[in-house]
Amino acid sequence: MVAARHDEIRDELRDLQAHVFSPSRIRCKPMIDPVPMRANGTITHVPSTSSSSAFLNADRSDLLIRGFWEGSTDTIIDVRATNLDSKSYKNLPPKKALESGTTREREEKEILQAL
Repeated sequence: MVAARHDEIRDELRDLQAHVFSPSRIRCKPMIDPVPMRANGTITHVPSTSSSSAFLNADRSDLLIRGFWEGSTDTIIDVRATNLDSKSYKNLPPKKALESGTTREREEKEILQAL
């Protein structure tokens, strides 16, 4: 059920973007290159912690839009649907449940900033 809602959100975002951008500029489930590159072309190695490994092994996102923020740049959009009725969130107020889901996102951001 959550996966179906996730896909509905992704598809709706894709359809909305298709009204603004040509279909050739939108990709669904794009591959993400897990090897970060520095400006000088050298490969940066990421420490292999469990959170960084999980992030780097998740090599697909939901949408890629070319030129969303500025021309010739790719914007990656990752959709997350949270089932607030699940057992793990049952005793939490909605705001706290949603905040707990952002922990992974913060870890991913810290990994990328460390590069």
